[in-house]
Amino acid sequence: MKHFIILSLLIVSLCGFTQENPVIDLNLYHLNGQVKSVEEFNLNTKGNSKSETNLNVNNYKTNIDKHPVRKILFNKKGYETETHEYTSGKLSSKIEYLLNPEMQKVKSKHYTYANNTFTVSKNNKSLVFLYDLKQRLSQLSTTENQLAINTLFLYDDQNRIVEITYEKGYGTYNGRDKFFYDKKGHCVKKITHNVPEKDVKNIYIMRYNEQGHVSDSLKLNPGGLLLNTISYEYLYDSKNNWITRFASTNNAIENITKRVIKYYGEDEEKIDTDFYDDTNDKEQDVTSIENQVLPLNNKENTTPTTIIKPKKELIENKPAKQNITTATQASRHITKKPLAENSLDKKSIKEKTKLDKKNKKLEEERLAKEKELKIKRFKEKAKQDKINQKLEAEKLEKEKKLQEKQAKEKAKQDKIDKKNEEERLAKEKELKIKQYKLKAKQDKVNQKLQAERRAAEQALQEKLDKEKAKLDKINQKLEKEKLAIENKTKKKEAKQQS
Repeated sequence: MKHFIILSLLIVSLCGFTQENPVIDLNLYHLNGQVKSVEEFNLNTKGNSKSETNLNVNNYKTNIDKHPVRKILFNKKGYETETHEYTSGKLSSKIEYLLNPEMQKVKSKHYTYANNTFTVSKNNKSLVFLYDLKQRLSQLSTTENQLAINTLFLYDDQNRIVEITYEKGYGTYNGRDKFFYDKKGHCVKKITHNVPEKDVKNIYIMRYNEQGHVSDSLKLNPGGLLLNTISYEYLYDSKNNWITRFASTNNAIENITKRVIKYYGEDEEKIDTDFYDDTNDKEQDVTSIENQVLPLNNKENTTPTTIIKPKKELIENKPAKQNITTATQASRHITKKPLAENSLDKKSIKEKTKLDKKNKKLEEERLAKEKELKIKRFKEKAKQDKINQKLEAEKLEKEKKLQEKQAKEKAKQDKIDKKNEEERLAKEKELKIKQYKLKAKQDKVNQKLQAERRAAEQALQEKLDKEKAKLDKINQKLEKEKLAIENKTKKKEAKQQS
C-alpha cells in the first residue's frame, strides 16, 4: 500500500511541471529556498459535529502535532534523498533513493522501523526509475505478489506529462489518466479511466491561486454532473512556501495539513511563524471560528480572511482585510492569552451584538441556500440517476438483442458451414471413387498395352529369327558355290599347266 502512496506522491509532483534535465525535486514539490526537510502533519475533521470541528480548528496547533504523516529530506542541491513514513503517529518506515551522477533517482531501498532501528524490509519492493533519451522519467516499476507494476509516462512537446498508463503483470492494462494544461502551465483538467472497460471514470477540474497552488478541485462524473468540490486555503512562510493548508467541502473544514519546513543554514529552533506575531510580541485575542480561519458563513465572500485581528481591530470590532494566501503576509498570529472582555467599551459591545445578529442572519440565509442547493442537487442527481438507469437498461436491452442476433446468425452460419462441409466431404468421396475407377481402367489399359507390346515384340523376334535362319542358309549355299567355283578354277589351271 505504501508503494502506491509513494507512487501517487511522485506522480502528483510530476504532473503540471515542465521537466528540465535533470529536474530538481524542490521544483517538483513547488518549494522555494534551500530546503533541508519537510515534515507533514494531518488532522482530519471530516464527519465531526460542528462543535467538534470548531474545537479542532481552534486548537489545531495542539491537535495536529499528534498526527505526523511523512517527512521528506533533501540534499543541498535540492534533490530528494529520503522519505520517512508514519503510522498512527509513529515512525514506521523509510525509503532511501539511489541517485546517479546527474542526481536522477535510479532505485529505492525500503526499511522498516522498530526498536529505534531501521532494518531492510523483508519484501523490499524497490521502485526502479527509467528515463528516455531526453532524460525525462518514462517509467516507474515495482513488483507486488510476483507481478510487475509499471507506470508509463507520455509527454507533449513542452515536456509536460499528458498521459499516464498503469500496467499490472506483463503489459496488462490497469488504468489511465490524461492531463490538460492552461497557458500558465497549470494542470487544469484530469480525466481518469476505468479498468478494464477503458471508458471515462471521473473528471477533475483544478483552479489555482496567485502562488500557483490549487485553490479548488471539482470532481465530475463522465456526464459532467458535479459530485463534490474541495476548496483550499493556505498560510505561507517568508519564502512563499505554504506551511498550513485548510481543505473544506460545502464551507466546512474537513482536513488541515501542517508543514514544518527546515532550511539549510537556518537555526533548527526557529520559532514557527504560523503561531508567532513578528509585528508585535504582545498577546492578542482569537476571534470566533467564523472570522478566525475561513469565511465560511458568507457564501458570497470568496476572499479568505485573516486568522486573527490586531488589537485595534478587536476594539473597533471591524473585520480584518488581510489575505492569508499572499506571500507578503506569510507570518500568522494566534495569541497565547485572550484579551480581557472588560476592555471593550459599550459601543464595541453594541456593535458586536449587531454584528452577531447580522452574522446569524447571514448564517440562516446561507443554510437556506445550502438546503435549497442540496435539494436541487439531489433532484438533479435523482434525475441523472434515472436517465443513467434508463440508458443502462436500453444498453442492456440492445446488448441482449445484439447477442441474440449474433447467436442466431452464428447458428445459421454453423448450419451453412455444416452443410458445406457435408457437401465437400461427399464431393471428395465421389471424386475419390471416380479417381479409383479411372485408375483401375487405366491400369487395365496399361496391362493390355503391355501384353500387346510383349506379343508384338515376341512376334517380331520370331520373324527376325526366321529371316536370320534363312539368311544363314543362303550364306551357306553361297559359300558352297564359292568353294565349288574355286575348286573348279584350280582344276582348270592345273590341267592347263600339265
